[in-house]
Amino acid sequence: MNSKHVNRLFLSVVLMHFVLIAVLIVSSPFFSLGILGNLLASQMVILLPAIISFILKKEKINFKELGFRRLRFSTALLVVLYTLLCLPLVTVVNAISMLFVDNTVVALSSEILSVSFPAAFFMIALFGPFSEEFVFRGIMFHGYKKDGNVLGAVLLSALTFSFMHMNFNQAGYAFVIGIALAMIMLATGSFLAPMIMHFIINAQSVCMMYLTEWIMPGSLAADASAMTRDDLLITIGIYGVIAAVTTVLAICLLIYIADREGHKEDLCRMLEKPEGAKPRVTPALIIALIIAFVYMLFEAILTMMV
Repeated sequence: MNSKHVNRLFLSVVLMHFVLIAVLIVSSPFFSLGILGNLLASQMVILLPAIISFILKKEKINFKELGFRRLRFSTALLVVLYTLLCLPLVTVVNAISMLFVDNTVVALSSEILSVSFPAAFFMIALFGPFSEEFVFRGIMFHGYKKDGNVLGAVLLSALTFSFMHMNFNQAGYAFVIGIALAMIMLATGSFLAPMIMHFIINAQSVCMMYLTEWIMPGSLAADASAMTRDDLLITIGIYGVIAAVTTVLAICLLIYIADREGHKEDLCRMLEKPEGAKPRVTPALIIALIIAFVYMLFEAILTMMV
């Protein structure tokens, strides 16, 4: 796939999201999927358009081209360190978004905590990262990368990943995470690297949620609702200082990983502006982004009115 095809794929993902909403509304008087069913459905909304697009194009999935390669154990450990160094910046962006909108994960915490830890861990930390990485770093990032400069591929794959979440809170930090995921994919040449990173981010979130509930039942939602604007500003200030250091270290580590894996040249290509690069912004992408943005804006306004 090239950028034209992956932009259509992203539009299909956005439209499938609304099909799912319509189905859930119509079927609500008869049955409810529950949180696990909703999590599964949200991932199938991402996976199905990708699978269908390959079937319609009568094209076999080239897993090697999508980055399905072995990753050395030592490199995997460096990816873990890279992830930990990126987390403070993610925390800062999340806190900034909470100045304007609610924390989506915390809002869903009571529903998530109503199911067993193994079930939630599998859906959020394993299945979710696999399906999202397969589509956004596997198919979409490589599709954008085929047609022009590498920096454009990193930013557009991160932007589509951001808007896929369909809410302003997750969209903010998902964009930062999306950039970090694409860059570690570029530095290692392996799909396993962003998969490990995505797993760690989601796994620590799920584990902290259940651990907090086990130690102090009901405190998660209560603490979030009690958090004031001043509390958020203090969090942003403290983590901002930490992130200023850890982000620089993360970039240095990324360069080191790319060098030892023989992909430093690929990373350096981000700074190049190749001649004759084909445009990646197509009508399908613009339409998808507008639809997603309008939906997120409507949801944010509706939440403030309730």
